[in-house]
Amino acid sequence: MPFRRSIWELDQRYAISPDLVGKMDLSLIARLQSIEAAKKRTPPAPLAQLAQIAERITKVPDLQTLTPLQFAEFLGRLLVYGIGIKTAICMLAVISKGAFPPMDEQVASGLLALGIVGPDEARMLNGTNVQRFSKVYVTRVLPAWTARRAEGISARDLDQQWAAAGKQKAQLRAAGDAQAARP
Repeated sequence: MPFRRSIWELDQRYAISPDLVGKMDLSLIARLQSIEAAKKRTPPAPLAQLAQIAERITKVPDLQTLTPLQFAEFLGRLLVYGIGIKTAICMLAVISKGAFPPMDEQVASGLLALGIVGPDEARMLNGTNVQRFSKVYVTRVLPAWTARRAEGISARDLDQQWAAAGKQKAQLRAAGDAQAARP
């Protein structure tokens, strides 16, 4: 498989041996990554940007007193070249050991299917506006996540459940569209 489909496991192909760190030519690695981005026509996060995120991601505001504004300010500091809201949120989910929920289109769709968010809120979770995203994430998604995690469900399992609900909703929508298209 060319990439792992789960954010919850480290793909060892990306691990850097401590023995290599002192011997690495970081300017050469940056150049190779730039070439890779040009060839694939997609912007991977440059190592310098990932280093900035690594420094900032552990400085999350207190989960118990978190406001949408505080979270928007925190999240805004994680958005760098090649990293959008949902990728930054998935990084936060993993680094926080599941204290924060991940987010992608399937999870947002699952939250809609489960009645945790409404249609407008699901669109905000898939959007690019940090303030709107943060309001829905902090006031709707985070409380639902925290409640389910308090029941003893693992972050990985809850992520899979919410995404599965989104997949099922998409499949039902597709089946309905196919049925409606028949003469």
